[in-house]
Amino acid sequence: MSRKRPGLTIFETLLSLALFVGLILGGFDFFSRARRMFFRLRTSQDTGERVQSALDRIRLDVLDAGRGLADPIRREILQAIEPTEQGPIFRCAELAVPLALGAPAGTTEITVAEGEGFAAGQEVCLVDRSQAECGVLRSAEGPALSLAAPLQAAFSGADTTVILVRRIFYPWPSGDGILRRKVNAASAQPLMEEVAAFRCAYGKAANLVWVGIRPAADPENEYAVTIFPKNAALARTVQER
Repeated sequence: MSRKRPGLTIFETLLSLALFVGLILGGFDFFSRARRMFFRLRTSQDTGERVQSALDRIRLDVLDAGRGLADPIRREILQAIEPTEQGPIFRCAELAVPLALGAPAGTTEITVAEGEGFAAGQEVCLVDRSQAECGVLRSAEGPALSLAAPLQAAFSGADTTVILVRRIFYPWPSGDGILRRKVNAASAQPLMEEVAAFRCAYGKAANLVWVGIRPAADPENEYAVTIFPKNAALARTVQER
């Protein structure tokens, strides 16, 4: 008398194999989706951090704009915040020293009490009790400074202050998609790469600066910040008085 051995038929074996393969493929698909989501989130986080770092650097420059420049701003010979077609410019005082010798009108040579920190290409402002004038340095050799253009007015050495201006420029648009930061006459340094768009606007009436960056990795999302430049506001308060 023969007995049938317990086991699986060919159909049951193929069905089990198909289910097993389906589970494996489903697992691969799940982990593939999870991996893509992980890298997408990590890329988004990295992009957000890079944008926030750039906005923080710009915010500091905006908040610093106008510091030590109350007199030139009050006399309307200099702007603390200057939006241009090439990019925004922010200015503040780097240092202020007395004029050592009188400077007649028409001269390009001036002498300051202390020449450390001055360099060619930088902006300077001469300010006394009744007038003020701005110029660009052609050269600086110790306390002896040479201006690119002659002075329009005469300044005495007794009550004249020479202010060295720090000029920060963010050149844009950039054909290579790099947002750069340029300080004075130095070469522009990359602040953020892979930038699709950069915008900066200044509402002078409300004294508010709006800055927006659109990263190339996420061109549909614009990171923006609104800043109140306190030093520029203080300079304008002095001007209104």
